[in-house]
Amino acid sequence: TGTGGALNGSPIVFKATGLPTSAEKLVKYDGDGQSQNVNVSLDNPVKIKVVDLYENGISDHQVTFTLQAGNGTIIDNASEVTTFQTTTDDSGFAAVVWKMPQAPGQVFMNVAGNKPAGGALVDSPVQFTATATSDAADEMMAESDTTFEATVGSSLPEQIAVKVVDQYDNAVANVPVSFNVTSGGGAVDGETSQTVQTGADGIAGVNWTLGPSHGT
Repeated sequence: TGTGGALNGSPIVFKATGLPTSAEKLVKYDGDGQSQNVNVSLDNPVKIKVVDLYENGISDHQVTFTLQAGNGTIIDNASEVTTFQTTTDDSGFAAVVWKMPQAPGQVFMNVAGNKPAGGALVDSPVQFTATATSDAADEMMAESDTTFEATVGSSLPEQIAVKVVDQYDNAVANVPVSFNVTSGGGAVDGETSQTVQTGADGIAGVNWTLGPSHGT
């Protein structure tokens, strides 16, 4: 301004736009440590962010999501793949949907990217983990022999046991299984009826003591 009031055209506003520098670092942003049933996609996508030296998001930067065999698949539209290459959005993010394998256990995904001038981004590759859990109980099968011979009043030399599995034949834990003596007297673990939870291996078993009567 000049003396006696503002000059015509005053004030003049100057603007400057700060642009991010080049891609520097790969950040594990969201989706790590989830659990889901086998053969089902995780609830939340696996998400990374590419940033510059000042943590500004870098758009249109190429990254690669990779799964080793047995670690599930990446959903790409209607197909399922184990390697998926994509570019970051306007905010520097890239994400994929991860479907669990058919076998339970801990699984891993790696995400990698390079600097524009070459060489890996800082912290690249980043690794995500997830846990695939058994599906619902679907079938029960005999785990021990089903036919025995022993002296009346004695205990069988081994437990009678069953195994509970899901539709993919994976063991299902914590399923209550009832063992009942239906004829001939005797007891299972000291009672005529016993309910046992399956263990981590899907197996439940009891000790069977025969009654006083001979025959089946």
